[in-house]
Amino acid sequence: MKIKEIIQLPIFFDLFIKDEIFFNSLKNKFPEISADLFSSKINPNCSCKNKVKVYLASKIENEKDFFLDLLSEENIKNIYKRKGDKIKKRLGLE
Repeated sequence: MKIKEIIQLPIFFDLFIKDEIFFNSLKNKFPEISADLFSSKINPNCSCKNKVKVYLASKIENEKDFFLDLLSEENIKNIYKRKGDKIKKRLGLE
């Protein structure tokens, strides 16, 4: 799955953005969208999610290494360890 496709998934906001480590990595790398990131983290119906998606998608080419590292297998495994129950529930596996 490509980075741009991952950003478009509903699970991106339901789980990834709500993960503190993942969220802080994005916030520190892209402080110019920190307000929208924060709003999208706490408000599930926030219209700012589209702003975040568009902004991050526009940065993929120039920041490819950052995104590859952020979405590395190890980081995804760590998120799964921290959020595994919620992921299973979201995917209907529980």
